[in-house]
Amino acid sequence: MNAVYCDNAATSFPKPEVVPAAMVDFMSRIGASPGRSTHALGLRASRAIFDVREKLSAFFNVRDSSRVVFCCNATEAINTAILGMLSPHDRVVVSALEHNSVMRPLGFLAKGRNIAVTMAPCDEFGMTDPDGFERTIKSGVKLAIVNHGSNVSGSVAPVEALGRIARAHGTVFMVDAAQTAGIIPIDVEAMNIDVLAFSGHKSLYGPMGTGGLYVREGIRVRPLKYGGTGSNSDSDD
Repeated sequence: MNAVYCDNAATSFPKPEVVPAAMVDFMSRIGASPGRSTHALGLRASRAIFDVREKLSAFFNVRDSSRVVFCCNATEAINTAILGMLSPHDRVVVSALEHNSVMRPLGFLAKGRNIAVTMAPCDEFGMTDPDGFERTIKSGVKLAIVNHGSNVSGSVAPVEALGRIARAHGTVFMVDAAQTAGIIPIDVEAMNIDVLAFSGHKSLYGPMGTGGLYVREGIRVRPLKYGGTGSNSDSDD
């Protein structure tokens, strides 16, 4: 009996044959750690990472590929941005359709750092209303977060309009593209997206354990993790 897989919102399956083939090829012929070694295999590993970063940047119209970092998934990317950008008493606006990967870190910060979170209204079809969004964002909001596509309702947010509003008010605009990257075209410049979190293992058809985060130049994000580099080993910073 042939199985019918219907859980692509969690992770896409089956992957294109080239995906496991590329992973086996890397582990069989290269296998070195990127960014830690200067021998031939280490440089080839670093080059492979660089090539993927360049392709993702072209895919999302990111001007500087160094602004894209790799994460374990969209949840880690979202946590990196939220925990790394917000400070005590900052104000945040979210849509009414946010995933737990957004709401739980914000809930943690609301208790620990007195972050104020306001929810922008949506209509009866689950669409974030630009007028309601602008009403919530007017007074000194540091960060606005919008779920690009809901895996519950299927609604797709009018990201370009929302990004334009956020940009006009000097608010950092973050988009959770876990469900849409690879399905719906995303142009960070045209859509006024300052921060983009995305999954690698869904509609980008990458392996599980992959995702990424784009952060526009000029926005500072504190690290979620420390250590791990093989350089400047005499420094604790």
